[in-house]
Amino acid sequence: MQPVSVLLIDSNPVFLRIAVGLLQDYYYNELVILGTSNGGEDALTQARTLQPDVLLLGTGLNSMRCLQIIPQVRAALPQVKIIVLGFLEAKGYRQVAIAAGADEFVLKIAINIELLATIRRVRCSMER
Repeated sequence: MQPVSVLLIDSNPVFLRIAVGLLQDYYYNELVILGTSNGGEDALTQARTLQPDVLLLGTGLNSMRCLQIIPQVRAALPQVKIIVLGFLEAKGYRQVAIAAGADEFVLKIAINIELLATIRRVRCSMER
């Protein structure tokens, strides 16, 4: 099975560095990190250029404004699966992400526990 290609977007450069390291170290045989972005217009440009299988979109501790990119990605790349990575476990955050068009929501603190299973789940939906 071919590795899933991933684009990781988060406004926090420390989180980006940690997440990329974790994903490359532990999931190197299942994932390929195509690139990272701090968000904004660069994120959409990279998504269009790289055309990942999965877009990992990190939300900030105090803001879910980054979800505004989801409709743009959906319009440009409808086949891309979007997983939102968030800090807060409150049900409302998950619901807001899904309502914005995300396929899944995973807590940032659970990235090493839940993310691969979530990526596998969305991958299965891609293959149908």
